[in-house]
Amino acid sequence: MTNDNAKRLLPLAAAVVSAGFIPLSILPFTVVGLTDGLHMDVGAAGLLGTAELGGAVLGSLGVTPLIRGRKRSRIATMAILLAIAFELASCLSQTVVVLLFLRMLVGVNCGMALGAGNAMSATVEDPSRFYMRVLAWESALTTITWAVMPTCLRLGNHIGVFVGSAAALAVLLGIATVASAAEQPPKTGSTASRAAGTASIDPLTATLALVAVFLCCLRDGLAWTFADKIGTDLGFATGQQTILFAAIGFLGLIGLYGSARLGSSNYPIISVVSSVTLASLLTTGLLYVGRPLTYVALALPWTAVQFVAISYLTGLAAKIDITGRVAAASGAAFQLGYAVAPLLAGVLQVRLGYGAIGKLSIGLSILTIIASSLLAGRQLSMQSRIRGAHGTSVIVDTLDAD
Repeated sequence: MTNDNAKRLLPLAAAVVSAGFIPLSILPFTVVGLTDGLHMDVGAAGLLGTAELGGAVLGSLGVTPLIRGRKRSRIATMAILLAIAFELASCLSQTVVVLLFLRMLVGVNCGMALGAGNAMSATVEDPSRFYMRVLAWESALTTITWAVMPTCLRLGNHIGVFVGSAAALAVLLGIATVASAAEQPPKTGSTASRAAGTASIDPLTATLALVAVFLCCLRDGLAWTFADKIGTDLGFATGQQTILFAAIGFLGLIGLYGSARLGSSNYPIISVVSSVTLASLLTTGLLYVGRPLTYVALALPWTAVQFVAISYLTGLAAKIDITGRVAAASGAAFQLGYAVAPLLAGVLQVRLGYGAIGKLSIGLSILTIIASSLLAGRQLSMQSRIRGAHGTSVIVDTLDAD
């Protein structure tokens, strides 16, 4: 896809991916809302968060076989519409069991939207750079959500969070519907389509991509689950938290936009490993922070660095399979990491404290760096082999044409 087509596709992909991020974006507010509104302990609230993000995993995996040969925008808009319905139904739930089921359905449909949005990145020339722009838009939209979510939390606890989420999804549905014309229908007769239909996916490379995304998100999710609580424990008022989250989102937007302009195709290993390492240092440090100023210093660049790392990893996943199946599956790995994190972090915090979560974060950071460096190395090697065989492919195509 040319740069002009990628620009036209950007608003659609950004709206769809942003909808897929909703369960994750509001996770800290959901945990607090459930503990205050339904008087749950942190572990139980974390279980509901895990159910919602677990549903997102199933949705991202379930949409993977559906995206081939179909317009992703149709799948995504229907999924967002259903997510809105289940958000509103959650407000009427009177039992934890029913609420657990409804939150899982919200997650399933948001996961389908994220998988469809990730698959769109496989149709562009530079998936990593395109996905950074998508996440820059997502950061801007999430900043608005973060700005109003503390007020929703204060006015209605968990019900306020659910209504606010439904409203955010409705806005994103409107954007996606208007921008859906930008998506081009699949061209079944093209050379690229024939190649996509016959080319096999390297299982080891695809597995490395999914493992790297999973570990990166699990490590980040440990800190994200308690982001609001850590700030509250350090003495930040609701208004101060609102300003801080808005600043985090704004800096995330600026950082992603700047990184997208720089590009990374010449140094993929350095770009991937450095971004993953920096993100790991920030989030692990947050779990050990003891002073408000240190918390602010570590939190401000958090979104920008983490999303840059995810953009590189998603871009590598998109290059493995041009039909977008691996990129869509990376959405499941993404959601799985954040689905496991709330439950795991809640259990560790209750039994062993923040220190144990920090130690686990260090271990996950090391594993993420290893997996991402291996992935980047294999992708670079595959590209070298493809370029070496490119001349032969051109000769064969010419003979076929004659």
